[in-house]
Amino acid sequence: MYKRQVGETDEVRRLINYIPEFNFSSQHLTGLENLVFYAALLGIPRSEARDIAQELLRRVGLNEAANRLVSTYSRGMRRRLELATAFLGDRPLIILDEPSGGLDPSMRRVVMGWLLEEVRERERSNHTVGNSHRGGC
Repeated sequence: MYKRQVGETDEVRRLINYIPEFNFSSQHLTGLENLVFYAALLGIPRSEARDIAQELLRRVGLNEAANRLVSTYSRGMRRRLELATAFLGDRPLIILDEPSGGLDPSMRRVVMGWLLEEVRERERSNHTVGNSHRGGC
């Protein structure tokens, strides 16, 4: 599935969601607007994007902050928002760089539990890779 030629970069990009270690969400948008924006970039129809985004926000515990500007979010809230973007578009390969970075210990356990649940729900052909300097991502 992953054997591709160098000239097939667009096809390869459609297979991967990459979530970097550092914040990439727009501070000038709400959490919901950020997810809808990234859903559009991934080709998810706007009619579906809002519902998908709201469900992801609920799953990462940000449903009450969905309509607040990201500039008002704590670092941990921004990290949870960005991790939610990983599950937009049902890409077969998700790469998470330092997925628990910026999270306090109790939220780290909650988020890692959520990530494990998401990974288990995905089909066997899908893969999620986490990278971290601390044990357990």
